[in-house]
Amino acid sequence: MSGYRKQSIPIDEAKQIIGQYQFGLVYQLEKILLGTVEKIQSEIIWEECLEARFFSEEKELHIFDYNGTYRAVCVEDEEKSNEEKSSKYVLEGKQIKLSSQFHEQSGFDFYKVKKYISYDEDGQAVVELTRLTGLC
Repeated sequence: MSGYRKQSIPIDEAKQIIGQYQFGLVYQLEKILLGTVEKIQSEIIWEECLEARFFSEEKELHIFDYNGTYRAVCVEDEEKSNEEKSSKYVLEGKQIKLSSQFHEQSGFDFYKVKKYISYDEDGQAVVELTRLTGLC
C-alpha cells in the first residue's frame, strides 16, 4: 500500500498536458524556471530542457533524460477511504524555504513536498518516493 500510482507517459503527450498542473520547476541549459505553469510555460525551451517537474497537490509529472532519450512519469495519489486518509504511509505538508533567487523569480517563499513511506524486510520505515506538491 504505497499511496500513489506511477505511470509512464509518451514524451509528446507529457508536453501537451503540463497545463493540467499548477506549478513547474524546469532546469534548462541557460536558466532554471520556477513558478506557476501559466507564468513559465511560454519560457520553456524544450531543446534546452535537462529536467522538468510539473506539480500540484494531487500529482506530479517528471520529465527527464534517460540515456539520451526523454522520458515522462506521472505520479498521482491513490483514491483513499476516510480510514486510509489518516494512514501512516504518507507524510504531507513539509515546507522548505526557497533561496532568495527563487523567491524573487517566483514570488513564493516555500515549496511543499509529500513523502510516501514503505517498510523494508526488517520492518523499518523507508521513504519510497518524495514529490513536489506546491509553492506557497
